[in-house]
Amino acid sequence: MRMLRQLLTIKQFREGQAALRVSRERQRMSAAARAHRDAQEELARLRERSREEERSMYGDLCSRLVRVREIDNVLQRVAVMRDGEQQCDRKRESAGERETEAALELAQARRAHQAVIRQRDKFVDLVGVYAADALKELENKEDAESEEAASAAWRPREWDDAMEDPT
Repeated sequence: MRMLRQLLTIKQFREGQAALRVSRERQRMSAAARAHRDAQEELARLRERSREEERSMYGDLCSRLVRVREIDNVLQRVAVMRDGEQQCDRKRESAGERETEAALELAQARRAHQAVIRQRDKFVDLVGVYAADALKELENKEDAESEEAASAAWRPREWDDAMEDPT
């Protein structure tokens, strides 16, 4: 029985480790989701600022006579803004991928935790059955000893009564 208790302790330890992994993966998932959301918000703000700045630059160009060099400068600045948007969009996509990976890891950790719980529960049931069988065996042994002691104490009286009455 001592060995079964030690094995149960090991099963409980493994369950605790699996629960810790689920907790760590949940935190990782939360951080990844927050980073993805922040990246989406940053991209939206950048796009809005870029649109406003672009409208302002083109509005300025359209409001006066300009040289070709000024038009080229505006086009270059717009291209730089577009590159910034693309970088920010890649950052958002990368954060989305990390969120997806974290979600998969969390799901895997949860499945592993459930498997460990099922194993532990089976082992607890097994230990319970073993303990019940051991208790039943002990009770049967005690009953047998009690019956043996009672029959040994009871026999001499029967024999004494049979010996006294010669009928």
